[in-house]
Parts: sequence; structure tokens; C-alpha cells
Amino acid sequence: MLKEMKGGVVAIVRDPRFTILSWKTTFEALKESTENQCVAWNFIANTILSSRKLGVKIIRYEDLIQNPTSVIEIIANHLGVKAKFRKPLPIIKQLAIEDFLVTKGISIGSAEVDFMVIERVCGKIAKRFGYTSMHK
Repeated sequence: MLKEMKGGVVAIVRDPRFTILSWKTTFEALKESTENQCVAWNFIANTILSSRKLGVKIIRYEDLIQNPTSVIEIIANHLGVKAKFRKPLPIIKQLAIEDFLVTKGISIGSAEVDFMVIERVCGKIAKRFGYTSMHK
């Protein structure tokens, strides 16, 4: 793919718990069905996974925010460009799931129900990206 496109493609994937709960609090049309959102996340995730054989570089969002300098260097290398930094990029603290829920105004009880659905529907594919159990 790189030779044909003279460049590269990078796909960033995020833990489905954070992705789906973020969708639910950001988009009015997505507030209702966690299961439908899981189906959408699975479709996107499977598309990303199948794109690897085309040369797409997959980056986990969590890795990017925890090690931004090294991950940006990996991305730059994949894209065939040089990454130069005056100083290391700042690490962004990953919110604990409880803090994320508070920030988004979601009750822990409501989230637990969503987590069970996310685990059931997304768990198998999420594990292929290195995400462990979806329960908090």
C-alpha cells in the first residue's frame, strides 16, 4: 500500500468502553442503544484489523497518550517522515474509568450495565487489540 500511495495510513483505535460511553454522551442519536454502538465499534475495529495486511499501522489511543514521543516517532517512521522534537512530548494522564464517568456525567450503575453489553459484544475483538476485560 505504501508504494502505491506514496505515503501511509495510520488507524487509531481506543478501548471500546471509553469510545462507546463517549459516543453516548456526545451524540444525541447514540444515547439509546449500547448494543448498536458495539456493533458499529466491532465493524470499525474489524475493518482496522483487516487493513493491516494493506500496510495500515494500528496505534492504540492509550499508547499514544502514555508515550506520545515514541508513538509519534513510530507513526512518522511508518509515514516515511522524520520526527524531530525540541523536547519530549508531555504524557497525558489516562483517566481512570471512574473519573471518566464523572466527567461525562454517567452513573457507575448505568455504566456497569453498558460494560456488560460491551464485554459481551466487543470483548473478543477488543482483546485482539490488547484490551483486557471490559469490566472495571
